[in-house]
Amino acid sequence: MVAKATATDKEAATEQQAQEKLRSLLPKEVIEVFDKSFKEFAKVQWGDYYYQNKLGKKKSWALELVHSANQVIPSFNEIFDEDTFYVFAASLVVFAILVAVFLARCVGVKIREQDIHAGLKLLAHEDVVVESPTGSGKTLAFLLPALTIMKRKAKWDKSEIGLVVICPSRDLALQIALVARPFADALGYTLHSTIGGKKIDTDLKQIHAGVNILIATPGRLERLIDGDLREGKLKRMLRCVEILIVDEADKFSEVSFSASMNTILPCLPKQRRTGLFSATQAKDKVDLAPFTLRSPAYIKLADEKDVISPSSLTAFYAPVKADEKLCALVEFIRSMPDKKVLIFFASCQCVQYFSMILPHILTKRKIFAVHGKNKKGRFSQMSLFRKTKSAVMLSTDLMSRGIDIPDLDWVVHFDIPKKSSWFVHRCGRAGRNGRDGSSVLITTQGQSAYVNFIKQHEHLEMKEMKFKTVTELKAEQLRQKVVGLASKSREVLEHGTSAYVSWLKASTTNDAHIVCKFKELDIIGHAHSFGLLRLPKCKETYERDVSAFKRSDIDTSTIPFENKALEEKRKEIRSKNEKRKDLYKEKEANDPRAQLKKKIKEKKEGKLKKNKEEKKTKKADVPDEKENGDEDEKVEVGEKRKMKGDKKEKTKKRKVEKMEVD
Repeated sequence: MVAKATATDKEAATEQQAQEKLRSLLPKEVIEVFDKSFKEFAKVQWGDYYYQNKLGKKKSWALELVHSANQVIPSFNEIFDEDTFYVFAASLVVFAILVAVFLARCVGVKIREQDIHAGLKLLAHEDVVVESPTGSGKTLAFLLPALTIMKRKAKWDKSEIGLVVICPSRDLALQIALVARPFADALGYTLHSTIGGKKIDTDLKQIHAGVNILIATPGRLERLIDGDLREGKLKRMLRCVEILIVDEADKFSEVSFSASMNTILPCLPKQRRTGLFSATQAKDKVDLAPFTLRSPAYIKLADEKDVISPSSLTAFYAPVKADEKLCALVEFIRSMPDKKVLIFFASCQCVQYFSMILPHILTKRKIFAVHGKNKKGRFSQMSLFRKTKSAVMLSTDLMSRGIDIPDLDWVVHFDIPKKSSWFVHRCGRAGRNGRDGSSVLITTQGQSAYVNFIKQHEHLEMKEMKFKTVTELKAEQLRQKVVGLASKSREVLEHGTSAYVSWLKASTTNDAHIVCKFKELDIIGHAHSFGLLRLPKCKETYERDVSAFKRSDIDTSTIPFENKALEEKRKEIRSKNEKRKDLYKEKEANDPRAQLKKKIKEKKEGKLKKNKEEKKTKKADVPDEKENGDEDEKVEVGEKRKMKGDKKEKTKKRKVEKMEVD
């Protein structure tokens, strides 16, 4: 018994030492808050808390449930004795380990080492530049240390902003706000996320009322600072910032974002901690100069191959004919009936157009669309896409950065992005948090070199995939179906032409245009894939041979709008134009000056036609003259050669005769 007592005393002593070490690492304020809340909780039992209400809190449904359960469930001592308790505890530990292994191996849930590295550097008063693969938990990597730094201060006044998080897009700002809000509420901090779409005055009122954590897009924060010049309260609030976090920091090297940052950064204190987080950091450290980092720690997480794209991601490319591009997309989605798919397009117009067409083709799938122009409806579309299983989302590069869709299976690159670095961010929407994901790039004639381009510059290797079910007959049948939709709806007709023109412009402005030359692209095949009735006249089509385009015989002027209000307006405009033409003709008929002008124009046009015809005839005659001249020249040259040959023969004969005489 004495030996047992000494052993227990030793264990208690070691536990006390471990607790003292842990308490020495924690800040004093945190220890005081912890001790205070723990002592108050230890004094009061569940029954006292429920009946006497000593802590001054309201009755909750949870406590009522506990009270009713205590009356039915037997006490702890009645169930367990000393032996059975240890068996129960051991089985509970084994069960917990098995669950942890299952989550780590099968589901992919695990605490990542890179989060700890970045957090420790920030807590050690160092600026950080973190490059980590997409889906590796960067949001918590900067939120948890930032909140810990804020907690070191005893009290934060309502007029003091301690943490500023800047994101390049609205969707990413809202996502970070959703993750940060539970932590902020638990610690008693007020959080506000400001994005475009609201009035500046209403946003400023909310900020002036009191904010400790501010999450914003750079453009919106710049406008708020400019709009608060009279009062200047926002600038005074920003002087208290302890830590600045810039998510997707490589995006801020662009001109549009750097201009906003030039107005934001001077408002922040120089003695702050800054954290720059992204999957692909700026290649040149000079781009980080505006952030005024103080000897930052550059943290590159995971292996060199795994830095940009997660190891759980497999990338493919699928070469197809331009005519069969849409057919390949449709067949691919049909082959994945239980998968959630995200499709990237080159422009907003393309997303709008294909979101109108695909629901008529893929009738069994729910299709959502997100782009920069539908600012009001895109948040609801994204939330619905997250909730629904086996859904399809059409998007621009708006969703290529930071947006977390946990159960996304496939990413499809229908078009090449504007910048090659965005391709990696697109792929990173799948295969997040250790979960398996895949991506496929649909390439056409003239885009095969893009695969090697991505391999060299972005270090992402892709395997070839073939769509065996895609045929010319299926592609033609699908084209006819799209043409039928456009012939009935003017919305589809107009959106199709604008989408095709935007695709042409995107193909000439991306950073891979040197590798993917526009001259080599089959623009007629792509027009067939878009299902166009008429080929639009623009710069890109003017210099190309468009004779192979399958022009429809349908009179496009008779195609109505599905929206009755738009159709009425169109008819009114058309009738007005016809009336104007008739009035103009009447004026010309009655006005002698207009008749003279017509005659002069006709004469000029007639003269021009005659001159053109004369030039054509001259050009047609010139080659014959040249040919005749060439023949005459050849004859003359031949005669001269004969004359020279005859002279040479005569001189030879004379020499021979002289030799004989001698």
